Amino acid sequence: MPKVIGQSIDLAFGLLVSKKVFVSFTVIPTNDKAQSGIIASVTPQEGQLLTEGQTVTVGVYYYELKDKPYYAYERVKYTVSSDEKEGLYEVYVSDNTSKRLCFSQKLKPGNTIDCIFHRTGNARAYILYNKEQIKVLSFDVEEFD
Repeated sequence: MPKVIGQSIDLAFGLLVSKKVFVSFTVIPTNDKAQSGIIASVTPQEGQLLTEGQTVTVGVYYYELKDKPYYAYERVKYTVSSDEKEGLYEVYVSDNTSKRLCFSQKLKPGNTIDCIFHRTGNARAYILYNKEQIKVLSFDVEEFD
């Protein structure tokens, strides 16, 4: 397990996925805006051997914003309903910077997607089931006069 505690989730997520593991999130509310998106904990512990297909759980701080600035961490929360099927659920985020994966895991009805991502400008989060889009969430910057 690489050293990821104290890093931003955006940097660490790609690193962990490259190790061919699934990443599960535990969202940790914080009152410190500067901590939002930073990894606070990880299981298994740093330094332990990872195996392909293993699930890694990262505890990520999240500060819920009242306004919508140009740069921000956002949260996607989606529960797989009882009429949906078991399969691969993914979340891709597209913003003014890039399109990237921020969640990928096999889920079944009743399971919840709960992940944090960094947004630059307006963003769309595309929720996919077995590579087919099932929902789009919008995260827009507030317009100021």
